[in-house]
Amino acid sequence: MKRIAVVIMMLAAASSVAVAQISPEAVGGTGTANYIPLWTNSTTLGRSILFQNGLNVGLGTTAPLAKFQVSAATPFVTINGLNTATTGSTYGVLGQANSVSGTGVYGKAVATTGAAIGVRGLSASPNGYAGLFTNSAQGIAIKASDGIPVSSPLRPVIQATSRGGVTILGWSTDLNAGVGVAGVVNCDTYCQDQIGSGGHGMYAYSSQSYSTALLTESGGLL
Repeated sequence: MKRIAVVIMMLAAASSVAVAQISPEAVGGTGTANYIPLWTNSTTLGRSILFQNGLNVGLGTTAPLAKFQVSAATPFVTINGLNTATTGSTYGVLGQANSVSGTGVYGKAVATTGAAIGVRGLSASPNGYAGLFTNSAQGIAIKASDGIPVSSPLRPVIQATSRGGVTILGWSTDLNAGVGVAGVVNCDTYCQDQIGSGGHGMYAYSSQSYSTALLTESGGLL
């Protein structure tokens, strides 16, 4: 019996030593309610710059309106998606919407003056594209705001500028009913009461007189 008691005492002593060896260090520090904590060193917690209200997370804001919202007042990039891979089909930013009326990526410029841009694209390669859109159905649809008069007849819905080569190229591989470029003037309910001298489905102009052309309804040239 004495031997059994001695063994039990030795096991108990060894167990207490092991517990003492792995007990965690004391953790200290302070924080702010709703701010995600940040380890400032191995034993101290502080406040990070991420704010969480229970539903959304904000960076630079305490009132995030989305699952993750970043707000900044500096005149530079707010969010930078950088992919440094030099091969393969890489994406700096990917937006996806599963709704039948959803938008994968949405850009909005709210300035009411100046030349603000909702979405901008840039390609440094001479063979690249500033923007590339593919769709199995109708391709690209660009629509001006409904019910807002255009202050100048020269303000276009789409404007393309080039320093050389082809500025706009329409290409169709359908040899039966394909149309490379089509232009249509159709007055809707908004412009029924507007006074105008007539529109052109497609109008071509050049400072060189030999390249000026106006297409008629039948497809001829004037």
